[in-house]
Amino acid sequence: MLAVIDDPTDLPRTRPAAAALDLLEAASRFRGRVEGALAPLGLSYARYRLLKELRDGKDPCVGTRAPGQRDVPRRSDVRQLLGALERDGMVRRARPDDVDRSTAGVALTALGAAALRWGGFRLEAVVDEFGAAFEAHDAARLEALLTRLEPAPRS
Repeated sequence: MLAVIDDPTDLPRTRPAAAALDLLEAASRFRGRVEGALAPLGLSYARYRLLKELRDGKDPCVGTRAPGQRDVPRRSDVRQLLGALERDGMVRRARPDDVDRSTAGVALTALGAAALRWGGFRLEAVVDEFGAAFEAHDAARLEALLTRLEPAPRS
């Protein structure tokens, strides 16, 4: 019989399990700080990443997942983010097309470029603040752990 655990504090608290939950909590706090730093600029981390990829001329829906890389977003998610960025005046479409809502022909506006620039400064400050808690050997051990936690590549 499978037990249902409604409360994560009910999980077995072996040392590795406790460390895994602590890692989850730390990641959540870090994500919250990143989102909080970007919010005054009208950005979320997903919007920031999309603006950055558009600025760099990359298609955010193309690519393969390598160890240490984030998942490639679904086209529907990108279209939704693009629509929000367009409504907020951060991107514009070179050719308005209700059918093709892809990233082709999308350019950053001056507002989008400024939000990306200032977002980069704010993101760097949060990353530096969290990174200051790590010594070189801590960072190396965390990187090794995260690499071991990566799912195996799909064939």
